[in-house]
Amino acid sequence: MAIEWSEFTKNNLSKINELKKNFFNDNSFIIKKAREEREEILKLPDTPFKISNVNIPKKELIKYASTYWVYDKVIDKLDELSGSYLIEWTNNNLTNKIYIKCKPPKIENIKNRLNILIKVINRIQLKSKKKLGIELYLVLSNLKKKLGNTNEIGPKHVNSGYTDTRDNYIFIWREEEFEKVSFHELIHFFDMDHRDENYKHDHVHEDSLYEAITDFKAIFYNIIYISLCTKKSLITLFNLELTFIFNQAKMMNNNINNGSKLISPVYAYFVLKALLFNYINNLNQTNFEENWSEIFIKNENFDKLINKIKQTNLELNKKYYNFNSARMTSLELL
Repeated sequence: MAIEWSEFTKNNLSKINELKKNFFNDNSFIIKKAREEREEILKLPDTPFKISNVNIPKKELIKYASTYWVYDKVIDKLDELSGSYLIEWTNNNLTNKIYIKCKPPKIENIKNRLNILIKVINRIQLKSKKKLGIELYLVLSNLKKKLGNTNEIGPKHVNSGYTDTRDNYIFIWREEEFEKVSFHELIHFFDMDHRDENYKHDHVHEDSLYEAITDFKAIFYNIIYISLCTKKSLITLFNLELTFIFNQAKMMNNNINNGSKLISPVYAYFVLKALLFNYINNLNQTNFEENWSEIFIKNENFDKLINKIKQTNLELNKKYYNFNSARMTSLELL
């Protein structure tokens, strides 16, 4: 069965193409890195997995949903999601489990690309120094990321999940962007996000700046994943996604400048991440390798790296297109 774009991507792809600029080409260093990583993923063997119908206790999901990082309306959506599934497999002698609560047609779409999804997850797991099996909960509600008429921007508007590093589980509560969000949370889960490194804040909005690097990595893997699923060019996908990322950064920067109260690390998710993509894209080869290592390998120069990223030239005060969404990515599969 052919793999299709999600409703949001289908509805907005022509506009993104209209806005698109060619940030990357065949000689771009980030494209070369993505191709190298895609080849490493393709080298991994197909992993046997098991899908079963299971009962996921509602009280357990309510407990996971009753935290700051989850919009409380998701609890009201649980009864709409009649399908409950468990996907299990092993990787490097570690047992991985994904519990999914969704409408039954969604699991069929996931099955169509599950082999590729597992390979990308396995690659992230193998790159981590933290040897830990995955316990991931996907509650695929239809709650959308929108700012609405509010002066606050928080979890209900921009977040989709969280990682509990004490009890070692991930909980994701939106269908929208769930695969990219899964990669994002796995980077947290495997301690590949720089969160333990210090940074001296000198701006009111500079909270949890490691989230910019986390989402940068997540988008890097998500584009590779979509390329593998759709056979579409990495260059095309990166150029489309970066167009949307820059647009959303301008939109959020406008909200910040207009005094929106940030109760989630919005500056890092949108603005700093866009600056990071722009910074990386404008490096020469010598500087690229040095900075790529700083981003993808844990180091002691986080403060230096963030300050360099902030100095990049990206015109965030220009006009933007209103997609009526607080999504962080535009490319998603059905």
